[in-house]
Amino acid sequence: PIFKNVGSEVHMFSRGSHLLRLNKDINDYLVKHIEEEMSFEYEHSVEKIEKVENGYRLYWNNQSKDFKKILVAIGRKANIDNLNIESWVKEDNILNMFNRKTMQIGNYPIFLAGDVNNDVTLLHEASKEGIIAGENASSYPEVKEYKRNVLLSVVFSSPQIMQVGNTVHKEEDVIKGTVSFEDQGRSRVMLKNKGMMNVYFDKKTHLLLGAEMMGPDAEHIGHTLAWVIEKGTTLEEILEFPFYHPVVEEGVRTAMRDAFSKI
Repeated sequence: PIFKNVGSEVHMFSRGSHLLRLNKDINDYLVKHIEEEMSFEYEHSVEKIEKVENGYRLYWNNQSKDFKKILVAIGRKANIDNLNIESWVKEDNILNMFNRKTMQIGNYPIFLAGDVNNDVTLLHEASKEGIIAGENASSYPEVKEYKRNVLLSVVFSSPQIMQVGNTVHKEEDVIKGTVSFEDQGRSRVMLKNKGMMNVYFDKKTHLLLGAEMMGPDAEHIGHTLAWVIEKGTTLEEILEFPFYHPVVEEGVRTAMRDAFSKI
C-alpha cells in the first residue's frame, strides 16, 4: 500500500495464500484487503524473470507482464557453513538440538544467538539471546536456563499486523473472542476502520494465552497485551481494567467481552 499510495501501480506475488502465521479468519481478511488495494497473485510462483528495455519481464501461470522495479522478500539463510561446527557436532541438523532457553546446541560448547539459530528472527529477541549466549558461554560447562519473554511480532504494514503469545490453538481448546474494527468508533473517525482481532484464553484458568490482530495501532495493543500475558492475567481481571473513550482500545474490550460471553 505504501508504494500504491504514492502513485505506483503495484502487483504482489506470493507462493501461497496463507500469509505470515495468522489463523485462517484473520489471514482470509488480510488477503481480501490486499486484493482490494492492488493486484495480488497468490498460489503461483514467478517462473522466470528477464531483463527488458524498460525494466523486467515476469512470467507466471502462463502470464507475463513488464515492471520497472522488483522488490523481492525471500529471507536469508544463516551463514554458519564456514564455522566448522561439524568438527564438534556429528548430527545432520544441529538446529534440531537447539535450546532456546540456553542458546546451546545439545551439550556442546556452542551457543547460537540471533538470526543464526533461525528461532525468532527479531531484533529484540536477538538482543536477549546475545545476553543468554554470552553468559552461558563464559560460564561453560555450567549452563543456566533463562526465562524467555512472551513472543511479540509486529508488521509495520497498513493496517499494521501483530501477533503476541501463543496463537496456535484448536478452537475447541480455548475461549476465543473476536472483534471487527470496521465499525469501531475511534477507528471510523480516523478513517482507519479496517481489520479484526482474535484473543485466546485458557478454558480452565481463563488466563490470556495470545492474540493476533490486523488493524489500527496494532503495535501498541500488542505491547499492552504482551505485558498482560507476562503478568498472568485472567479474562475477568482484564475486563476490570479502565478503557478510555474514545480510543481504539475499546475494540480490545469488545473482543474480551465476546470471549466472556462464551464462558
